[in-house]
Amino acid sequence: MNGRAFSLRRRLAGMLTAGVLTLWLVATALSWVLVRHELNEAYDESLAQAAHRLLALGAAGPAGREPTTVGAGEGLLTYRVRDAAGRVVLSSRNARDTGFPAPLRPGFVTTASHRVFTERDADTGLLIQVAEPLAHRREAAMETTLSLLLPLPFLVPLSLLGVWWLVRRTTAPVLSLRGEIERRAPGDLAPLTASGLPAEIRPLADAVNRLMARLRDALAAERSFTANSAHELRTPIAGALGHTQRLLADTGDPAVRERARHIEAGLRHLARVSEKLMQLARAEAGVFAADTLQPLDDVLALVVDEFSRHAGSGDRVTLTVPDGVRLAGALDPDGFAILLRNLIENALRHSPADSRVAVVVDGARRLRVINDSPVIPATTLRQLRARFRRGTTRPGGTGLGLAIVEAIAEGAGASVTLNSPAPGRADGVEAVVTLPDGTHPA
Repeated sequence: MNGRAFSLRRRLAGMLTAGVLTLWLVATALSWVLVRHELNEAYDESLAQAAHRLLALGAAGPAGREPTTVGAGEGLLTYRVRDAAGRVVLSSRNARDTGFPAPLRPGFVTTASHRVFTERDADTGLLIQVAEPLAHRREAAMETTLSLLLPLPFLVPLSLLGVWWLVRRTTAPVLSLRGEIERRAPGDLAPLTASGLPAEIRPLADAVNRLMARLRDALAAERSFTANSAHELRTPIAGALGHTQRLLADTGDPAVRERARHIEAGLRHLARVSEKLMQLARAEAGVFAADTLQPLDDVLALVVDEFSRHAGSGDRVTLTVPDGVRLAGALDPDGFAILLRNLIENALRHSPADSRVAVVVDGARRLRVINDSPVIPATTLRQLRARFRRGTTRPGGTGLGLAIVEAIAEGAGASVTLNSPAPGRADGVEAVVTLPDGTHPA
């Protein structure tokens, strides 16, 4: 199932920051509960002490004394002192406006709006009730809790930055491994650097190295078999071709001559296939990459001149080089010659017999090979790069030309693009080769 890739660093940073924030909120909620409990105990103790002092004041004063205010301030504590007969002998100034729904028995009682403490003096029989607003307690608890929440606007961005720095530092070896893989050329199967990786990632790098080692051995065995087979076939093919040609020269029987011509054509095709297989093996081995720019003008002219002298192609191949432009690239001249020869052969084979193939130098490192052809769909162009994939215009090809071109370009860091129709035309095929500049290793 394909989905959009996610960033492990972002996910870790987000989850860790969310975890820190959640823990802080949980700690704040627990603090709210603990603070309320501790504040209630402290306020209850203060309420009881105030009641004892007021009860002593009521016992010392005359009965029926005018209401007076004693305490932290009007509206904070409300009290009322009664004698043994239940008459009010002392009360706060706002006691008349505040009801005391609590029963007249010693102890604490919580009403809808107040916390009430009741105490009776055993010697005098006086009874006091002191009430404190619950809103005062809630306000104190809320202010304490808000003081814990106040750092959150500063804590969240600081936590995010700290977590991001920590995650980035922790995942740096993983990012280094990713960068090493991304910078590699498609054919580079050298072992990955596993040193410095965390224990959770190192087995993955080791497994990739083992896989690349097996793949490297398999490719080496395949290339060796291809090259050796092609090399060993050259001599017997040449011998069989010589005997066939001798038979053609000596026999006068038309039937024998016809069969000998078929044998000669088959042997020539087999010789071409063996030659292409050797080129492909060398190309896939990456032996054509160069560390510095190589002048390729002379090689270009030599290959084009070779085709102009070749029977069957005549003057079909034309070369256009702008004045003052010198073709160069970080590519071995022998590899460039093989690449260009295969492109021109492919263009000649898959174009009308009376058409021309244009080789155009389009810059110091850019080359174009253009031939006449019906428009080829993009999917077919991609398929033609595969081994032994032939076009349908003319039989006799090996199906390896474009595969060799692709292998040489990939091994040397060049690029080959196929376009159909050719730019500026309604038909045709164009192969664009961009030579490597040597600044990036293949």
